[in-house]
Amino acid sequence: MQVMNFHCYQFLDQHSHLFPHSLGEVVSRHNVQELHISLTSGLWRHEVWGYPAINAPPGAEVWAWFKEDTKE
Repeated sequence: MQVMNFHCYQFLDQHSHLFPHSLGEVVSRHNVQELHISLTSGLWRHEVWGYPAINAPPGAEVWAWFKEDTKE
């Protein structure tokens, strides 16, 4: 299933107010298919905010999946 029918560059040019342009350049240049970024600090107050949709460890975490035709 293909979500976008246009290049990532076009999306980033039109929506740079939603997604950092510098990060978009890295995603486009290195053939990234999917990217997950988590930045957390402190404690999650379950009793006040409820449980988070996705648990994340404290600190920074980055996961990236590359398109199948990526060579390097």
